[in-house]
Amino acid sequence: IPDENLKAMIDTCSSIKYPMDIQALGDLSNVYLAGHPKHPGKRASSAATDADLVEVKSHRKDLTPQEEVNEKLVEAIMEYDGDKAIEWVKKGLERGMTAQDIVFDGLSLGMKVVGDMYERNERFVTDMLKAAKTMDKAMPILTPLLESAGGGGGPTGTVVVGLVRGNTQDIGKNLVCLMLKANGFKVIDLGKNVKPE
Repeated sequence: IPDENLKAMIDTCSSIKYPMDIQALGDLSNVYLAGHPKHPGKRASSAATDADLVEVKSHRKDLTPQEEVNEKLVEAIMEYDGDKAIEWVKKGLERGMTAQDIVFDGLSLGMKVVGDMYERNERFVTDMLKAAKTMDKAMPILTPLLESAGGGGGPTGTVVVGLVRGNTQDIGKNLVCLMLKANGFKVIDLGKNVKPE
């Protein structure tokens, strides 16, 4: 943050004082919260043209059983509803969907939508964390299935995976590990927040 921005913030805070002097803020009629259509930081949705999302939205009335599962999983992620995510993961498996389909066409799509809303200032970092925790609640059901889908001819190679120190958001790493295992690799997972040494 530029020094002049910090100074401007400090000067503004000192002029308003505490408790806040609302009158000192002046005219707020053109001030908008993040996410409001008139907020200067508002951007167009990068997910709006996503083929998977467009397809889910355009067939709401005549969804196939698999499309219904994907739609409900997206909703669960966006609503931070872990129980709903678990329920629809189970329904997806009952309807013959693979674990990979459920992860990438449902749960990950929900994460993409929440991430896009974050980029447009419509959701916050805490919302991203809640969405990730929602997905995490459903993963224990899918993890054994993804791992068992691996090749039967022994490991095709060994991969060492870890998140460097300071990085504790491991949902992406865990998905990479699962996909590698599902494709016959031996994976050594160092975990998160790993020191370079």
